[in-house]
Amino acid sequence: MRAEDTFFDEMPTTDAIGYPPNRPQIPLDVPWASYWQALQECHAWWNLTSAGFSIFPPGDSWVGVIRKLRPSLSQDWSNFNETHHKRLLGCAPRDDDNWALLGNMFGTAIKPVFGNPATRHRIETTVKSIITAEDAAFPKTVASAYANLVRLPGIKAARATRLLTLARPDRCVSLNRASEHVLATYGTKAPAKLADFWFSLSGANPYGRLLRRIYQQPWFSRPTSGFGSPCEEEAWSMRVALLDAFIYCPKTL
Repeated sequence: MRAEDTFFDEMPTTDAIGYPPNRPQIPLDVPWASYWQALQECHAWWNLTSAGFSIFPPGDSWVGVIRKLRPSLSQDWSNFNETHHKRLLGCAPRDDDNWALLGNMFGTAIKPVFGNPATRHRIETTVKSIITAEDAAFPKTVASAYANLVRLPGIKAARATRLLTLARPDRCVSLNRASEHVLATYGTKAPAKLADFWFSLSGANPYGRLLRRIYQQPWFSRPTSGFGSPCEEEAWSMRVALLDAFIYCPKTL
């Protein structure tokens, strides 16, 4: 079995919608100012599509989904109702936001995550372990959390990384078939083939190694004050998760 098969075997193929040309490229080896500019350009680009969502509110957005769901990850998951189960897993009907941004796990994800109280508690405890993790310890903590999640029945990369990303959007990115080729940019030599990329991350925990490479990007680190606007500061608090806005695309793009 190929490494990418184990990472992405549960991912759906996205549907085609109308897109304009000149999509902004994922930022690579640039400082925060350039990344922030790229986010604004990508937001404008999404607004030109027929998708009906973009990066920032108002309207359906990546920021809106993270803003609404992130606080609940710190709460008692046993109190969540069915609607919140579906929202957390990206399979709720589109109402006051597009919950499928950062990955639609479909209704089949609900039972593996919430069907068994003991398993749900293990997932909850694991996800919560990264919420308060200190910066220095975070790479090791998130790698351990990822490994613990994907050992559970029905929890593979897509489901694990969506939950981890909602818990810590400043340091985690969700993975799915739409992200695979673009995230290959973060390989050591930006290999053209996905298989080569995952081979470069081979080992017990490719997700942990991928995040470490993202953390080496110049845009990842900057002072935590002195932002030009509240919008920029909020984007900073979700900076790794928002890579998905540059990545998500239909197969016909």
